[in-house]
Amino acid sequence: MSTARPTLARACERMRHARPNGRSTWAAVWVGSAAMLLAACSGLQSRKPAAQTYLLAVRAAAAPDAASSSGLHSIQVARPQARPGLDTERIAVLQSGGRADYYARAQWAGALPDVVESLIVDRLRAAGHWPAVESSRSAFPADYLLQVRIAAFEAHVREPLRIPYRGGTVFATPELTAGPTLAHALRLLQEWKPTSGRPDGAAYVNYSEAIRSAYRERLKGMGDAAGKRALGAEYLAPACTTHFSVVDRHGNMAAVTQTLLSGFGSKFVTPSSGITMNNGIMWFDPTPGTTNSLAPGKRCLCNYTPVVAETKSGTRLAVGASGGRRIMPSVMQLLSFVMDYDMDLDTAIHHPRIDASEGDIVIGDVRMSAEVRAALRARFDYEETRVQAVPNKFACPSVVLREGGTNYGATETFQPWADAVAES
Repeated sequence: MSTARPTLARACERMRHARPNGRSTWAAVWVGSAAMLLAACSGLQSRKPAAQTYLLAVRAAAAPDAASSSGLHSIQVARPQARPGLDTERIAVLQSGGRADYYARAQWAGALPDVVESLIVDRLRAAGHWPAVESSRSAFPADYLLQVRIAAFEAHVREPLRIPYRGGTVFATPELTAGPTLAHALRLLQEWKPTSGRPDGAAYVNYSEAIRSAYRERLKGMGDAAGKRALGAEYLAPACTTHFSVVDRHGNMAAVTQTLLSGFGSKFVTPSSGITMNNGIMWFDPTPGTTNSLAPGKRCLCNYTPVVAETKSGTRLAVGASGGRRIMPSVMQLLSFVMDYDMDLDTAIHHPRIDASEGDIVIGDVRMSAEVRAALRARFDYEETRVQAVPNKFACPSVVLREGGTNYGATETFQPWADAVAES
């Protein structure tokens, strides 16, 4: 299993204004990459597997106001210069270890520089700021020349964390997610052996200790710095949030998490694409000088934990959740319910959980047995609450499981807008 992170073009654009005296001035400009839309088509008739052909399109932009007009100036877009490996119609992918490759049956509608040039021309014309926008093939002279360098335009593939657990394997997201934090917690759980057929007081005490230890390490030093991106996973060999888990009739599985952070993110929708922007800057530590402090070019530390796992008996499951810091504890406990106690999915999704991601306090579900509650109260600063839609103290998980040839799916039963749907 691999995780892919698409990367939009990071372009360095320059605009030259030809003056009557023959001298030139240069100014940096940006072309709105957020306006890019990906469309695909395939061949109608072929004996070979159909190759998917992709192009970049532009949504209609709002009409500019008079103050933003460039007057009578015209602009010509030069054919973009692409770094080696990108001046082709093939779609590039950067594998783990820095190895460049291309997708086998996917291609751009033309060489990437031509596709990007067409996008820029269409975007500038749609914006309406220039009376005339010409392509590199135009013979008409222009007042400005836009030169573009395509520095990066490829998907990045990352190998997942492979976490051994109870004779099975958990595949989790690497670097700057809660995947390494989950690896830390599962490593500690490996040192404890269940002694009963269902989670008892000792089980929940060990859950709490593992979660607290993992979060202490995560919050103390994890961030976008060398040696700090995967704290908690060093023992492994190299190798408003929405989550959905899917399994098809063939057994293919996916666990996918998408997040805007707060409700409706930054509450800003880009007018060209209709995409709601997140407010993920809140994931950074506002204190200067820490590993996760805000700085130019840094990636933030986030909480999502989509995983795919296989038990020692061959049962497979995909699980993830929404719920901020509470995601990882929820995912960890569901993995334990299935991999330690061989619970079926109906039993696992209804079984009470705890949360220990908020510092010294351990929060428990009031439905837990008196024995479990007493064990937690004797060991920790323990509070309990009911499971409810808002606020939800135990995350909102989504799980699919495949046992033999039968598929099962479930979501958090107390969440009114969560749902499970069977393939027809």
